[in-house]
Amino acid sequence: MKRSFRYTAAATTAFVLTASAAGAVSFSRADANGDGVVTYQEAKRVFHGMSEVHYRKADTNGDGVVDQREFPLLNNMYDMLYRNNR
Repeated sequence: MKRSFRYTAAATTAFVLTASAAGAVSFSRADANGDGVVTYQEAKRVFHGMSEVHYRKADTNGDGVVDQREFPLLNNMYDMLYRNNR
């Protein structure tokens, strides 16, 4: 199990580092209420059509929200899975 987690973490890091930031959304724009985290409801407002499954994958620490450290993954995931397919 630990090996699988390490592989997933490495793949996630590679995904963040290689994804395009062409249509990046700023954290402050996504964090509508300014509490320092982006909820799924806030994410849907700026990442149109994003599924909750993909949002949850960006929540790497599993606390139910996306913080500033996790936000680049959310942004890049949207670019790769949604924006580039339109």
